[in-house]
Amino acid sequence: MLDKEKMQIADFLTELVDLAEKRGFFFREHAMKVTEWADAIAQEMGMPEEEKNTLIMAAKLHDIGDIAVSDLIYNKPDSLSDEEMGLVKIHPIMGSRLIAKLDSLRECAPLLRHHHERSDGKGYPDGLTEETLTMPMKILIIAEAYEAMTSERPYRGALTREEAIEQLLLNSGSQFSPPVVDALIRILNKDR
Repeated sequence: MLDKEKMQIADFLTELVDLAEKRGFFFREHAMKVTEWADAIAQEMGMPEEEKNTLIMAAKLHDIGDIAVSDLIYNKPDSLSDEEMGLVKIHPIMGSRLIAKLDSLRECAPLLRHHHERSDGKGYPDGLTEETLTMPMKILIIAEAYEAMTSERPYRGALTREEAIEQLLLNSGSQFSPPVVDALIRILNKDR
């Protein structure tokens, strides 16, 4: 990659992160934690290095499309209406579109688009299933979900590790890919 292109990418991403943080998002901290979980799961599952590097970059950027959603929605202290949830559901599409414009990050775009899919096909935006999700997508889905479950949100408190494990097991095979659930639980049990 040319130095000029690297500088353009760095400037672009810095501007996006600054914009997100000015609007009150917890983007950087959330992205960092999702990245750590995705990396740990990928290592636990023996993912090839090149594929893991793409996953890590996608994890860092997975919610960049949040800049297209009003902070009034993200900071709302109670449940979202159907209309508000519809607006939230555009963020994977917007993030994917932004990243797809950069040649060096284009391979991350599908991961950004599909980080809210589910193994049972009930996710968004495309309703992909266990059979059509790639392993990096499955890992990013669970890394993002676990981090969200165990973090405070304006509308609910954080789950404990034990409560989150219970949710992972309860949703294994529906929301989450069973082999990825198993890998994350192995990691969590090592950290006790």
